[in-house]
Amino acid sequence: MPIAPMAAVYLFLSRFLGGPFITLITFYQHGLVDPDDPHEVHGHTIDFVDAEHGNLGFDYHVEHHLKPARHWSHYYEEYLRAAGKDGGHKAIVMQKEQFGPLALMAALWRKDYAAIARHAHLHDVPRDNAEELARIVGERARPIGAAERTGISARIDAIVSRVMAVALPKSFAV
Repeated sequence: MPIAPMAAVYLFLSRFLGGPFITLITFYQHGLVDPDDPHEVHGHTIDFVDAEHGNLGFDYHVEHHLKPARHWSHYYEEYLRAAGKDGGHKAIVMQKEQFGPLALMAALWRKDYAAIARHAHLHDVPRDNAEELARIVGERARPIGAAERTGISARIDAIVSRVMAVALPKSFAV
């Protein structure tokens, strides 16, 4: 069987070049998981409220999971319907104009849950109770089903996290 060296190099490098971007996308949409109900879409998905359709529907990620075959232009309507119910939308909702996905990732890397809580809302948590929401965000940012790392591994994680939080741009404009 012949080996294509350029394809092998591409596949090898793509794990290092593409991985961080895939991780960013995954965590900004699914980075805060409710340990009490990790399989329920509202407990593991974040919505970023944006003007009208929100990034071609990409930011209304809960609605995407609930009705994946629906055209993206209808996700905003679905979001408004859920937000209008008693207590509001059941997922963590971020105001994208105030605190976008990159700022969320930087705050997660810094473990600055209070910053996230200042710009988020969660069903049944009063809007003026940022301390409770910060506690919930911290709880949802922890590993599920595995022990937290300790020792040298935890220190390396902390250093890399601080570097990433500083290096990550806080906004992206085209």
